[in-house]
Amino acid sequence: MGGNGQLWQLLFAHGLLGTATYLSFLGYGVWHFRHDVSPVGLAGSTAIVGTFAAMFWYNALVTPLAFTFCAYALLWRNQGVSR
Repeated sequence: MGGNGQLWQLLFAHGLLGTATYLSFLGYGVWHFRHDVSPVGLAGSTAIVGTFAAMFWYNALVTPLAFTFCAYALLWRNQGVSR
């Protein structure tokens, strides 16, 4: 099941500061958009939380990483629409 995981790749490739920055960026997104209960908000938040859940076993290279940041962008875009 899985490989070394995104967390370990981040630690070895970018160090503690890079890993902390990556995790805080995604964590801030989950925290900031936690009140968005629209379908886009729920799907986007679920995609980011799913990234956190899978980062110990799976790498998020290319397609999963693109989907994660597309979810973040849709949450950001939806914030302006819903207010």
